[in-house]
Amino acid sequence: ADATRVAAAGSPLDGLRGTVDVVVTNPPYVPDAAIPREPEVRDHDPGVALFGGPDSERWWAFSLGVAATLIVAGGPSTPASSSSFLL
Repeated sequence: ADATRVAAAGSPLDGLRGTVDVVVTNPPYVPDAAIPREPEVRDHDPGVALFGGPDSERWWAFSLGVAATLIVAGGPSTPASSSSFLL
């Protein structure tokens, strides 16, 4: 799905368009070809939570697109870390 459809008319997020002050997300952040070194990550976290595609960038673009439709006009946009961000 693309970001514009996720918050489109009739979607579960439709009623939130333009009303959200802060969006917090922790999208998949590991490129598909990488294997996490930390056993608590590698052995316990589901792949869907970790692997974000060849470069993991598509999830950032997707999350920002959804947030842009939800956030109050003029709302803040502040990166929080390499694997999560606040809007």
